[in-house]
Order: sequence, then C-alpha cells, then structure tokens
Amino acid sequence: MHKETENKNGSVTEKRIFPYDWEDFIQWCVNKQGKSVSTAKSYLSSLRTAFTSEFDLEMENPFESLSNAFRRLRQRDEEAFRGLEYEYQSLRGYKELMEKYSDFIITDSGEILPAPVDMWLTATKTYLKYIRWRIDRYRQIFGMELNISDDKDLFLDLPFSKEFRHYLKTKGKGYTSKSIDSYFCKLRRLYNLFFRRILKRDVMPDLETYIKQGHSLTPFLEKLEARIDFAKEGHIAPELTEDDFARGKTAFIQYKEFIEDFSSNPDKYPTERYYPV
Repeated sequence: MHKETENKNGSVTEKRIFPYDWEDFIQWCVNKQGKSVSTAKSYLSSLRTAFTSEFDLEMENPFESLSNAFRRLRQRDEEAFRGLEYEYQSLRGYKELMEKYSDFIITDSGEILPAPVDMWLTATKTYLKYIRWRIDRYRQIFGMELNISDDKDLFLDLPFSKEFRHYLKTKGKGYTSKSIDSYFCKLRRLYNLFFRRILKRDVMPDLETYIKQGHSLTPFLEKLEARIDFAKEGHIAPELTEDDFARGKTAFIQYKEFIEDFSSNPDKYPTERYYPV
C-alpha cells in the first residue's frame, strides 16, 4: 500500500506506510540472521502483498499500532510493555488468519491466482522474530527480564548462522544438510531456553561487535560451555530434556570452535552486510 503525502515544498510524494521499521528489519535479516539482501527484500515484498491482499488496512493497521506501541515505551514501564506485547500477539493473530483462510488473490489486471501462502507465512514469521528481538532488546536496555518462549516458530538464531553452516560443511566430517539442520535445532533450543535465561542480558547477538573490537571470546564461551549440565541446570530450562542438554552441548562446542576460527580468520567467511543509508 502507498499513501500520498505532501512534503514541505508542497509537492506530493509516495510514502510506504508499512511494515513498521522495515529498513531496520532488512538490516536485522542480513546482519543478524545471515540472510541475503535480496531475501530480506523479498520478505518485505511478501509482507506488503499479503497484508494488502488479505486485510483492510484502512480500517485497522497492525503496523501502525506497533509503531504507536513502541513510541509509548518508557524506562521500566510495564504497562507500556504490556501494550506492546498485546500488539505483537495481535500481529501473530493476523498470521494465523492468513494461514487458515488465504486461498486466492486478485491481481491489478483482475486475474484470480492461488495465494502464495507459504511465502507469506515465511515472511511474517521472520518479521515476528524481528519484533520479538526488538522488544527484548528494549527490555535489556531498561534492565528488565527477557521474554522466554518455547515457540519454535519464533526461536532466534545465534549470530553467524550462515558462516557456521559453511564451517560445518567444510570440516570434512561428513555433515549433511539434514545433520546440520539437526545441529541448529538443538543449538537454537539451548540458546533460546537456556542461555537467554542464565545470561539475563542477551549478549550473543553482539558477538560480531566484540570480535571487531578485538576481544577474545574464548573465556566467555568456555564459561557458557561449563554451565551446560542437565544435572545442575535442568531446573533453569524445564522445557529441555537431558538429551536436549547433551546434544545441545555437542553443538555448542562446535559453535565455540567455529567462533574461535572466525575470530582468527574472518576472511575465510565472506558474507553480505547491509546498513541503511
């Protein structure tokens, strides 16, 4: 959807009014989630198409509501955060409606086509992950507890996920795409349900910054590794089984070795970066 607005010179320009925070969303997809710029922009295009095709945004615009909720945030203001969580859950409701009832779209030329629901849902889930991450980052800034969820659709990835996949594939130990996916699943669950609880403040997304500043991450990662013990720490993450801890620790050890290699040889891992102009 586009909205015509009048600028200071009196001329009419077009302004994209959604999704909320779209440029930072692209940056997050590329720099934090390891997606390509083209993939991130395709998510944005799918979001626009899905919401303009399926919902009347003139009546109720969830992206505008999100924007207003973020604008109302104040330090340690639980009421403002409750309002933000409400808008976040509302956006999840739109995703569920899309999943259940979207069947076709009508093009500008009047052609009726099957709705690309899978593309829409992938884009919406990714955007929801971004909003979840953004809410939690504000909670950290204000010294508040993170929101911990066992919702696999919203599990955040550790940084350098693309580079870590490359590392595993080139180790020569017979890792297949399927086995790497299994590694990521166990590591993601350990990260979201365990590390984010014991750290209190989620420093993992900032690993790249620490590496660029020349800090050695080995002591920090070794301390985390030492904490992965079901017998001692199972009460912290009741959603995880003993097997989750064991397999998650195996995956984390590989991740720690990868970070050490990445810190010493960053040129081995060329990757795309995106920064808003």
